Amino acid sequence: MQCYTQLTSPTAVTHSISLPFLSASANNLVVAKTSLLQIFSFKSVLSETNLALDGPIEPRRPSNVVPGTSTAPSAGQKGDRAYTTKLVLIAQYELSGTITSLARLKLLGSKSGGEALLVSLQSAKLSLVEWDPQRYSISTISIHLYEREDVQGSPWDAESLDHVNYLSVDPRSRCAALKFGARHLAILPFYQAGDDLVMDDYDPEIDGERSEPDSPILKTKDEKVNLEKTPYAASFVVSLLALDPSLSHPLHLAFLYEYREPTFGILSSQVASSSALLHERRDCLSYTVITLDLEQRASTALLTVTNLPYDLFSVIPLRLPIGGSFLVGANEVIYIDQSGKTNGVAVNEFAKISTSFAMTDQSDLGLRLEGSVVEQLGLDNSELLIVTSTGELAIVSFKIDGRSVSGVSIRRCAEENGGHLMLTGPSCASIVGRGRIFLGSEQADSVVIGWSRKADKLKRQRSRTDVTVNNELDASESDGEDIDDDEDDLYSGAKAQEEAKEAISGTVIADNNDYRFRVHDKLEGFGPMRNIALGKISRSASKFADSASKQELLVSTGCGRAGGIATFTQKIRPQIKQQFSIPDAQKIWTVRVQDSSDMQLNGAVVNEVDKYIIASRNTSGSDAQSAVYKVSLEEPEELTDTDFDPEAGATVEIGTLNNGTRIVQVLSSEVRTFDAEFGLAQIVPMTDEATGAEPKALRASFADPYVLLIRDDASVLLLRAEESGDLDEIELSPGLQKKQVRSGTLFEDTNDDFRLEFEDSDDEAGNVLMFLLTEGGGLQIFRLPSIHKPIYVADGLSFLPPFLAPDFTVRRSQAREILTEILVAELGDPVQKSPFMIGYVNVAQLPQDSRFETGWVTRKIPLGEEVQALDCHPPTQTYVIGTSSKTDFKLPEDENHPDWGLETTSFLPRVEQGTIKVLDRETWSIINEYPLDPYETVTCIKSLSMETSEHTHSRADLITVGTAFLLGSDLPSAGRVYVFAIIPCVPDPDFPQTSRRLKIIAKEDTKGAVTALSPIGTQGFLLTAQGQKCMVRGLKEDNTLLPVAFIDMHCYTTVAKELGPPATGLCLLGDAIKGVSLAGYYEEPYQLRLFGKSNPHIEVLAADFMPDAKALYLVIADADSNVHVLQFDPENPKSLSGQRLLHLTSFHTGHFTTSITLLPPVNGSDTGAQMQNRSLLLTSTTGSLGLVKALDPMTHRTLAALQSHLQITLPHPLGLNPRAYRAATTGADDGMAGLRGGILDGMILRRWLEPGRWRRWGDEGEEVRKALTYCGKVEGLL
Repeated sequence: MQCYTQLTSPTAVTHSISLPFLSASANNLVVAKTSLLQIFSFKSVLSETNLALDGPIEPRRPSNVVPGTSTAPSAGQKGDRAYTTKLVLIAQYELSGTITSLARLKLLGSKSGGEALLVSLQSAKLSLVEWDPQRYSISTISIHLYEREDVQGSPWDAESLDHVNYLSVDPRSRCAALKFGARHLAILPFYQAGDDLVMDDYDPEIDGERSEPDSPILKTKDEKVNLEKTPYAASFVVSLLALDPSLSHPLHLAFLYEYREPTFGILSSQVASSSALLHERRDCLSYTVITLDLEQRASTALLTVTNLPYDLFSVIPLRLPIGGSFLVGANEVIYIDQSGKTNGVAVNEFAKISTSFAMTDQSDLGLRLEGSVVEQLGLDNSELLIVTSTGELAIVSFKIDGRSVSGVSIRRCAEENGGHLMLTGPSCASIVGRGRIFLGSEQADSVVIGWSRKADKLKRQRSRTDVTVNNELDASESDGEDIDDDEDDLYSGAKAQEEAKEAISGTVIADNNDYRFRVHDKLEGFGPMRNIALGKISRSASKFADSASKQELLVSTGCGRAGGIATFTQKIRPQIKQQFSIPDAQKIWTVRVQDSSDMQLNGAVVNEVDKYIIASRNTSGSDAQSAVYKVSLEEPEELTDTDFDPEAGATVEIGTLNNGTRIVQVLSSEVRTFDAEFGLAQIVPMTDEATGAEPKALRASFADPYVLLIRDDASVLLLRAEESGDLDEIELSPGLQKKQVRSGTLFEDTNDDFRLEFEDSDDEAGNVLMFLLTEGGGLQIFRLPSIHKPIYVADGLSFLPPFLAPDFTVRRSQAREILTEILVAELGDPVQKSPFMIGYVNVAQLPQDSRFETGWVTRKIPLGEEVQALDCHPPTQTYVIGTSSKTDFKLPEDENHPDWGLETTSFLPRVEQGTIKVLDRETWSIINEYPLDPYETVTCIKSLSMETSEHTHSRADLITVGTAFLLGSDLPSAGRVYVFAIIPCVPDPDFPQTSRRLKIIAKEDTKGAVTALSPIGTQGFLLTAQGQKCMVRGLKEDNTLLPVAFIDMHCYTTVAKELGPPATGLCLLGDAIKGVSLAGYYEEPYQLRLFGKSNPHIEVLAADFMPDAKALYLVIADADSNVHVLQFDPENPKSLSGQRLLHLTSFHTGHFTTSITLLPPVNGSDTGAQMQNRSLLLTSTTGSLGLVKALDPMTHRTLAALQSHLQITLPHPLGLNPRAYRAATTGADDGMAGLRGGILDGMILRRWLEPGRWRRWGDEGEEVRKALTYCGKVEGLL
C-alpha cells in the first residue's frame, strides 16, 4: 500500500504555440511539459547586453549590501543597453494526461475575445479550451475521444499508444485533423464566417452586406447551431486508405496555406521505409495534397509527388510570400510549390548515396537534420530558420522569380553571430513577436532568442511596406535591432501577407553574417535526469549544524553540450554575508533612509543600502527594550548618542515615509518619528481624546504617506505624513469608527493591478489602497484618502479563495476558517510583480546562484558534456562522474573485413567518448580526469567499501566504474571494470582544491558491456552485470578482480542492486525485456541462487527494493511510464513458495522513469521502524522528481476514500479523467494485480489542501493533513 507524489513538476518542454489567448490583442505563449500546461505573456525590460556571451545580463535586484561594496557588473560583463523580452508566467495547470500536440483556433465567439487552444493527448483525445477572464483561468469548451474499437485495425496491429499521434489545424480555423492509430484521421469542423457551413447559399453581391447578429446562429443543411453552445460541427473519422489507397504508411501531415477549402499535405509511402533495405526501397516516399469537403465529407487529391527520398520525416507549410510546403529529411530538404514543382538541397554527402532525387549539392554544409526544427522567420520574412539536433542554426533562403521559387540555398550561422546559442536540439519552435522566437527543449533550457540584421545591404533592395502593428509587445522592443522599418503584426492575417508578398521583387540573398542572434530569456530545464547521487555532507563542510546528518541530492541533467549536474535541496539556505549577535532579540528590522547628501539635484536617490538595524529585545526579568545599530563593514555598532530611546518599550513596527527621509517607530502606546540621523521629530500618543481610553497598537502597515495601525480594542488609527514630515490623524467615517477590525494592510497600487472602479470625487487622486478585515470576516477596500465609502466589499469571508472576483458571494459550508491576518504585497521579480493577499512572512536574502521555480532550491553546474553516471566519495568530499562527448567513429582495421579499410567518407557517424572526472564539492569544479579508450563510454559508477587484502581483510573506500565499447553491430560487445582510489597529491598553487586525484587499482576486460554495479555481501565484494551474466568479484592482492559466483541472465541487465545497508545478500536483477528476478548471495560456499521471478513481459528500466516492516516489496518502472509493485511472499500459495513474485498493483506516472533509488534510513539504521519509513525517489526524462511512500493500512484506507471523493467532485483541467490516466495499460498483468490496495495519487490528494475549495473534516482533518504531509516529505535529504 503506497502513495506516489510528484515532488517537482516536469521541466522539459515538449510543445509550444503562440497565440492571442488572454484577449484579442494579447501575445501569449502556451507551453506543454508532458503533463503540465503553462501560459506565458511577454514583457520588455531594459537590460545590459553581454557582448561576450551574446545574451542579456539579468536585471540587478536591489539588495541589502554592505556599504563600500560594489553592485555593478564586472568589466567583462559590460555591454550595450537594449530591450530584452522576458517571459511572465500567467497560469499553469497539472493535467491528468500526456500532451501530444498544441494548435490554435479562431472561434467566432470566445469569452476573452482571443483565440482558443486545441490540445491533443494520448489515447486519441482532443480538448478545446479558452480563457475565461471572469475566473482568470482556462475554461474547457469540449472534449473529444476517438479511440474506439470500431476504428481500430487488425488484431495484430500495434496498440494506439505505440503509434505517433499528431494534430494539425487549418490556417483559417475551418477544421482540425488528428492522425491517430496506424492510419486513421479524425476531422473536427469548426464554424467560421464565410464558409459553407455558416453562409449556406448567401451571396454578398446579390444579398448585400450580411449583418452580424448579437448571438450568431449558424445554419447547416439540416440544422441550426447556436454558437453559444457549440462552436464546432459533428466530427467524423476516416481511414487514410479511403482518401487515397497509397497512404498505407503515413509519416506526417500538415494543413497548407492559401487554399479555398481545407487542404493538407501528407508524406507517406506504400511500404515501410528502412535504411537496411535501401537497395530495394530507395526513393519510396510520396507527397500528396488532399483537399476536404467538410459538408459532403469527401476529399479530392490535387497532386502527388512521388519518388521522394526515404528519410523525409516532416511537412512544414509555408506562408506567403513563399507558399507551398517544405519537406525536411535527415540528409536533404525539398521545397514543393502549389503546382508540384520541386527544389531540393543536399546538406551532406549521404544524400547522394541514399537517393536519386535531383537536388542542389550543398553537401559541404555537413548538416545532420535528424530531429531538427524548422520555423519561418515571421510573416513578412521569406527565410526559414533551421535548428539541428546539436543546436546549430542555419538559414534557408529562397530565390523567387515572379511568383515561383526557382532555387533554395542554405547557409550556416557563424558561431560569433550566435549560431551555437542552443546547446542541444530543440523540441519545438514558435514565433512570439517581431524578431523573437521561442525554442523549447527536452534536453536543455528552453530559450527566447532574438535576432537582428548586422548589415542591411542586400543584393536586391527590398521595397518598403507600411504594415500597422497591433502587438502586445512594447513598441520600444525594436531595441536597436534594425531588421527593417516595418512593424510586424503577428495576427494581421491575409492582408499583411499580401502586402508582404508584393514587397519582394526579385532575388533576396543576404550576406552570410546578416543575422545576429542573442538569448533574451530562458526556462530552466532539468531533463533528462539519468542518475542521482546521495552525498553525505561532513560537519566541517557544512555551514549549518543540522546538515551533518543529511544527504545531499545531486542529479545528472541535460544532453550533449547542455550536460551537467544539479543540486536539489528542500529548504532555502540564505547566503550569510555577516554574522553578529544581538542578545535577546525578538524582532529585527533594516531601515533604508535618505538625507540631503543622498539626493541628486534631480531628486534621484543615490544611497540604496540599508543604514540601520533596529531590534526589539525582551530580556528575562526586565521590561522590553529596543536598540538601533548602524551597519558597517565590521560588526554593527549600537548607537547610544541619538534621540532613540531604548527604554521606550518593544517596537511593534518600523517604516519610512516622505521618500525615506523620515523614520517611523510604532510602539504599543505611541508613534515616534525621527530624521535620517535618529533625531526625534514627533511623538503621537495612542490616547483617545474623546473617551480617554489608551488602546495598544498591535500591528502597523506603511504606504507612503500613510500609516495604518490596528489596536487591541479592534479600532483603526490612520495617520498621514505632511510635506514637513509631521504625522496627522485622518478622521474616520462614523461607520468605520464602529467597525471591529481584526487586521489591515496598505498597498500602493502603482500599476492599477486591481482595476477597481471608483467614483469621481473632489478628493485628491491617490493610488494607496487600504484593506480591512473585520471581526465578522468581511473584507473592505478603501482608496485613500477617501475613507467614507469602500470601493470593494466582500462580506463573510470564511476562507481565502484562490481568486477574489468582483462578484464574490459567500457559499455555505459546514466548517469555517477564521482569517486572522492579511497582507497585500507584490510577489515576483524585477520583471513582473503582482499583488497577492497572503499571511505574515519573513524575508531573507536568497542565494544568487540558485533557482526556485520547481518548489525546491536548485542549482545547476554546467559541465559542457553529457553525464552518464555519478556517485559520491564521502571520505574526500568529492563526486566521481562519468561524462561523454561526441567523436567521429571510423571502422577499425580488421583482417576479417578488409573492406573496412577502404572507407572513404568524410562525413563520419558520431559516437560517445567517455571520461571519468572528479568534482570538488566545495568549489564545484573538476579537479582530475581519467580519459577512457576510444569509443569507450561510462555506463555505471559505484562507490563502495571493498576488501583490498585476502590476508588482512582490510578495506578501503574505492570507486568502481563499468564501461562499454560502442563498436557497432558488426563487432561483439565488450566492456571493462575499473577500480579507482582517490589519493592526496600536491595541488596546483593557483588551485588548492586539486589536492586529490584518481589512482587506478584494477582494470578487468569483460565479454559484454558492464551495465550495473553493486556492493554485495559482508566481505566487501562487487556484483557486476556484464553481458548475459551477473558475477560476484573480489579484489585480489595482485590487483585483479576474481569472480567467485555467477548467475545467468536473459538479454540485457538494466538493474543490479542489493538490499541494504546493512548487507543482506538479497539481490534485485532487472532485465530490459524479461522482467525482474530476486536472487540470494551465499558466502559459504560462494553462490548466487535464484529465489523468484516476475512476469516475463515487463520491460524493466529501473527498480529497487522497498522494505516495509516485515514485508519485502519490489518497485519497478517499465518503458510505458508505469510503476509496478511486486512482493516476495513465500507463504502465499499463489507465489509457489516464493518462485513467483506477486504482482500487486500498477500505476501510470506519465513520465519515463530513468532511476529508482531507495533513500537511506533517517537515523542511519535499517532495522525496526526505520525500514517502515523508507521511501523511493524516482527521476525521469521530463526533469521531474517523484516519491513513493509506504502507508499503513488505516492511513491507506482513509486517503483512498478521500481520493475517490476528490476524483468525482474536483474540476479537472481540460475535462480529463484522473482515474483513467493513472490506470496502467500494459500487458504485464499476470492476473494477481489488485491483491492489495493500489498506489494512491498524491497529485489528487494534495488538492484537498487548496484554499477556499474543500473544508476540513472536523477532528479528522489534522490526521489527514499529517498523512498528506508524510506522503510528500523526503526524509534524510538536505
